[in-house]
Amino acid sequence: MASIRPFRVTKNSPLADGCFLLGLEPADGEAMFSFIAGQWVMSYLDDPNGGKPWRGAFSIASAPSESQKEIELAVKVYGDFTKRLQSLAVGDQVGIHGPFGVFTMRPGTDRLVMFGAGIGVTPFRSMIRESLAKKEERELVLVYVNRTQADTVLEQEFRDLAKQSPRVHVHFLVTRESPQDWDGLLGRVDAEKLQMIVPSCDATEFLMCGPEEFMNAIKELLVARGVDVKTKLRRELFS
Repeated sequence: MASIRPFRVTKNSPLADGCFLLGLEPADGEAMFSFIAGQWVMSYLDDPNGGKPWRGAFSIASAPSESQKEIELAVKVYGDFTKRLQSLAVGDQVGIHGPFGVFTMRPGTDRLVMFGAGIGVTPFRSMIRESLAKKEERELVLVYVNRTQADTVLEQEFRDLAKQSPRVHVHFLVTRESPQDWDGLLGRVDAEKLQMIVPSCDATEFLMCGPEEFMNAIKELLVARGVDVKTKLRRELFS
């Protein structure tokens, strides 16, 4: 079993309201570990009171093909641990253990539909960037839900990714406002919106990442569409 490795902060940049992007590089002189898009790592910081190290799990936001020297984590501030991560400066160290997880892209499907809510979009950033880097042929559909436009992490980057290839489609939704000049959708994902975004579920696999309530609602919609959720739907809890 791999041990906890020291990593050095290379960047700490704000993303959206209460979210930031943390860049990390190995600080032990060893090469970067290999990982698959969609996997996550456990991160550690020393307890300031001398107790057990603080820790938190985060999906890797960067794509494997672009992470030979550093990885990126997209983090939402929601407690003491993430507040400490947000306060780190370039050169500070974080313990990293991993990668872990099987929430990854499987071969053999023509279309991959990804439902992300809030910071739960993180693994999909890695997947889309990796798929584009590998010039894969499958269609990628991202359905990205947030309360407000200001909460929408990496909005412009996802718009730019969609412009890079005709097989990448990004649908933004906000549920608690009607922004001026907003070209996305308003309200939660419902049967009508799902039908518009995904007219056919044939040869399609579905992934979802976000709060449990959000994912339960998506599952119910897919069941109503006749999707075999036991074989065609996978989830990663992100709370």
